[in-house]
Amino acid sequence: MISFKELELDTNNFQIPASYIRNTNLDFSAVYEAPSKTLEEMSSQKLSNDSYKKSLRIYVDGEAREDLTEYILNNPPSSFSELEKWGEEKFKDQDFLVILNRVEKWNDSIVTWCDDLFKDAKGQINDELLHLEVTYFIGNTTYTPFGVHIDEISDALHLNLGPHNRYMYLWDPEVYKKLRGSSLPLTNPDNNFLAHSNRHLIQPDNWFFLPASKYYHIGENNDFTVSLAIALIKYDEDTLLQKICSSNKQESNIDLSNIVKRVLEEEFHREDGIIPLREISQSTEDQIKEVTKYILRIRSNLGFRVPTNTNTNDASVLSNWEYNSYSINQPFKILTLETDEEINLFARGNTISLIKNNSVIEIVRQLNLGKNINAAYLREQFGDYLSEKSFYSIISNLYKCGVIQVHELDENKSFSA
Repeated sequence: MISFKELELDTNNFQIPASYIRNTNLDFSAVYEAPSKTLEEMSSQKLSNDSYKKSLRIYVDGEAREDLTEYILNNPPSSFSELEKWGEEKFKDQDFLVILNRVEKWNDSIVTWCDDLFKDAKGQINDELLHLEVTYFIGNTTYTPFGVHIDEISDALHLNLGPHNRYMYLWDPEVYKKLRGSSLPLTNPDNNFLAHSNRHLIQPDNWFFLPASKYYHIGENNDFTVSLAIALIKYDEDTLLQKICSSNKQESNIDLSNIVKRVLEEEFHREDGIIPLREISQSTEDQIKEVTKYILRIRSNLGFRVPTNTNTNDASVLSNWEYNSYSINQPFKILTLETDEEINLFARGNTISLIKNNSVIEIVRQLNLGKNINAAYLREQFGDYLSEKSFYSIISNLYKCGVIQVHELDENKSFSA
């Protein structure tokens, strides 16, 4: 398995391309299960959640085919091993490409798998906050419909899942603009244009780091292939501040890189996930608070930008909530920002803002430290400070965010901290 340090070194701090052979000792089951599981999840939610429309793109003979979305969701592949046969049956002899964007929103397993992959990064690349996004490319089309292009803010780690070779063509920006006569994308480049590129072979089961924000590029298939792309999204300071503080028009004097460093240090050193704002900065400037909240929100979902669906988990299982026990859904934590007046709970990219309450903080602390809790424990420890309605509200909101698990109550187990 490639290590983060190895990737950092071989790519000259994520500036140049690099190829790697996959380590077969790593468990890749989550990677292979994700495409079919993602389509199944989209299908199961399509009546109540139309965000799948932003996550599923279908192209046939180079043309976008939104009209096929319902058909594909109603007829998803049963497994990874069936993908090629499924494509042949659904698209016949046509060139096709199915793109699954933001897979992390639909599949928890790929989130935790990526966390293992980038754990040594500790939330940063080149001192910038790391944002992740997962995409699958499934099909037999020769070139992607976007043509030769350069990305604005993301690079990507590709894994060719086979069964055939893939190729990646890269052009230095100045060479591309001179050949093209402009910086516009180019669809279906001819052999003469390709001859001026650097061509990289990506064999099945091999990795390729693509510095997509540094080079114009296009991928090529000669047959049916499945490819996983993990986008490493990096915002420069000005862009990130604008993104976080868009409603605050005042000029910023804060040291963003230092705040990112301080917040990440606190996150990794505090096992209980409770982070007082005063530990980040003694300043009362609103922008520092907003930046800290943003970082903790991203880190609560292990670096992924898109929050989980809060309606994915069926809250009906909590109808008799007092007869269950609850524990943290590892490796996630309920990262909590504490100020003098309020607390902000960050759960899988979602934010829950509450008036400061020490009992709520202690409940979160116990969950983050791996304790199983139930209604009897909550009543015994916090019944003088919180109502039954408050207990249920805390548990149900955390459950809907996907950050806690529900267990059948074991009456013989002690729940005291």
